[in-house]
Amino acid sequence: MKNKINKVKIFLTRPIKPDQFIFNKIKNKIFKTGFYTNQSEYVVKLESNLKKYLKCKNLLLVSNGTLALELAIKSLNIENHEIILSPFSWISTATAVYNTNNYPVFVDIDKETMNINEFLIEKKITRKTRAILATHVYGYPCNFYKIKKLAKKYNLKIIYDCSHCFGVEPINKKNNLWHQGDINICSLHSTKLFHTGEGGLVVTKKKKDFEKIKLLRANGINFENKESYFDPKVTNAKLSEMQAAIGLSILGKVKNEISKRKKVWNKYKKYLNNLKIYFQKDNKKFRKNYQYMMIFLKNNKKLNNVTSILSRNNIDFRKYYDVSLNNLNFKYKKIECKISSDICTRALALPIYSNLKNKQIKKICEIINKYS
Repeated sequence: MKNKINKVKIFLTRPIKPDQFIFNKIKNKIFKTGFYTNQSEYVVKLESNLKKYLKCKNLLLVSNGTLALELAIKSLNIENHEIILSPFSWISTATAVYNTNNYPVFVDIDKETMNINEFLIEKKITRKTRAILATHVYGYPCNFYKIKKLAKKYNLKIIYDCSHCFGVEPINKKNNLWHQGDINICSLHSTKLFHTGEGGLVVTKKKKDFEKIKLLRANGINFENKESYFDPKVTNAKLSEMQAAIGLSILGKVKNEISKRKKVWNKYKKYLNNLKIYFQKDNKKFRKNYQYMMIFLKNNKKLNNVTSILSRNNIDFRKYYDVSLNNLNFKYKKIECKISSDICTRALALPIYSNLKNKQIKKICEIINKYS
């Protein structure tokens, strides 16, 4: 491999850029009307467009994915109880449980799918358990049939974190991800495939949960009838008009971005020929969204070796996730999750976006093949 160091930084991800014509048109209208927030025209329009795109009925936009999780838990009236979740997720999954005065109970993951191991959940259910909060990791959907069966048996609520799944489509239309949980949430952070710069969305199965979250996210204010319904659980989690403008001006680009990322992803798979590297199991029931390019190395020493060389070559990366949440101090039951704890020492996210050049992909793969 050549020792030439990259002068131009290769970033981990590049957000979809807004269509300038659409964005400027909306921006100018916002300036003209002077309505920047409080469930105004473009937030309502983006919610409507997303309902069509995701094929769901009850959808609300919120200010970020963390608050989306907290609102979901609050709306289901879960407090001072246990919520079962995966330790292999972003920290907000657990802090949302903790911040709503509940207790996270971790269940280890499946080593191939990286999702919560649905066959271990039942052992962790107690009289205090009220919900299962499962993350669809790297766009690989959980086994929602098994989880639904358990929830029905023990009268539990289901919340899905779909932050990695925007654009993941089922081969069988009956498997629409947004129809599975009692509540489904998604982060719309700029690192995500579809984004509003910063933001989130909530999809509910029941209309009553939808109406409750609508009030909870706006300090109890109903913008339709101008009345207030104050509750100690309310917060301010509204999305702004400018954030909605970003979303409206990139939504039409998502499918093209997925198509281009697929080509980048396939090149990675072609050039990564070190047999010590492995990938997340493929899910034949769903079409990928190629939001992440994840690889898993033999051990932490190999991971640190590779990331050191990538850094030296001005190539961005992310140890994702770099901590198993069960190992953090949540001042509750300490639960050992061996598989999650192990995979966190070996998981590496590589650069992936539509305009990543072939020579850049080759350079990255050469480093990984040689030093892993």
